[in-house]
Amino acid sequence: MNPSGAGMGFIPTATRRPVSRSRDVQVSAKKMCLSSIASSSSISVPQGWADLPQELLQSIILLLRSPQETLAFAATCHPWYAAFSSCLHALSLLDFFPPLLLRPTLPDSDNNPSVCFIDPLNTVAPRKCQIPWRTVYKMSYVGSSYGNIIYFHFDTQKCHLFDAFTGDEVESPRLSIDKHDHPLFSALTTPLASPDSNLLVQVGLFLFQWKVGSKSWIKNRLPFWKKYVKRCPLDIPVLHVAIFKGEIFAVDSNLNLYRGRFSPRFKMWNANVVWEDIFKGSTFCNMWLVVCSDMLLLIARAKDRYLAAKLIDLSSSPRWVKVERLENWAVFLSRKADAPAFACKNPEKWGGRSNCVYFCNDSSDLQTDYLKTCNADKAWGVVQLGEEVVKGQHSLKYTEYWRWSHIQRLLELTPMWVFPGVFSRIHQ
Repeated sequence: MNPSGAGMGFIPTATRRPVSRSRDVQVSAKKMCLSSIASSSSISVPQGWADLPQELLQSIILLLRSPQETLAFAATCHPWYAAFSSCLHALSLLDFFPPLLLRPTLPDSDNNPSVCFIDPLNTVAPRKCQIPWRTVYKMSYVGSSYGNIIYFHFDTQKCHLFDAFTGDEVESPRLSIDKHDHPLFSALTTPLASPDSNLLVQVGLFLFQWKVGSKSWIKNRLPFWKKYVKRCPLDIPVLHVAIFKGEIFAVDSNLNLYRGRFSPRFKMWNANVVWEDIFKGSTFCNMWLVVCSDMLLLIARAKDRYLAAKLIDLSSSPRWVKVERLENWAVFLSRKADAPAFACKNPEKWGGRSNCVYFCNDSSDLQTDYLKTCNADKAWGVVQLGEEVVKGQHSLKYTEYWRWSHIQRLLELTPMWVFPGVFSRIHQ
């Protein structure tokens, strides 16, 4: 099996798909694999292999080491895809594999952005990102989620979700906001193929909710503290959103933690979480919420370049509890907190390291020849939890995230870790 996926043909031509019904996106989870089964005649399956028991096929999937190996496995034949699909419903495959790195490089000859995917297991064969850059030229980046890069078009006031692996586009209804307002943050609550998928967009003090397939948005007020609202609501973007035990959790740049749910109707409130002394006197430039099995972690990057983690306790009084070690987990953090964070269990399986944080380096810190070749040697850094990041050893620039203007945040697509949306469980 070729871990690079070269020749597998599971990345089809980009298509635009305005969504009018939820059913229109149900097939997206299969497209990457099934298109290969239908079109790739170069893959020959030995006689009888298609009839292997599902239990055996599922055990093989758990022995694979990367998303690309797994997609190649699923693309072999329909029974093997069925085994892969069963694993999606029974397990969270994101816990078993490292994500891929979406990496901007130098513009091509037509001055279009060039973006590739780097597999940590096969760094010499990057794959091209399928986003139609000529289409997004007049749009602004507002977030990424479940393999989709989210853009906002100011003229039409619509959100456009582009599958980075297939190029497929999903277009939202018009978002009725003032022409002077700008989205600060956007994320999906579940993969687009899920029947209960919602797109969240923060604009000032409000969190807009679009149930994928519906024709309108729902406007919800965020429960910001009054003292922060009086100061300047645009300085308080939601930094990260995570779905944990059926609820929505969000953290903002003032260390406020919010909880929310969608049924029977959307509701979000301040969790009034209790902080321990370890956070006193610290200044943080970025924070990420990371789901590790039955734990919800807060990974924070401090100004002094230390990395720390907190475990949330949702018993009687929510509080952050210091986590000294990640044990057999590794976490993957993108340059910005508005990109997803991932956790991988037993990373030694693919040559990784436990109790470590993998973070993206910035393209601007690297040499031109690297950007041209997309060499992965310096594409990311690794540091143990709590270990000081030595100056010059890794590219961790200090950025006061919440002091960026919204315009600066919207224009830049930075390196980020991504998974194909098909890897996320349909029911979270």
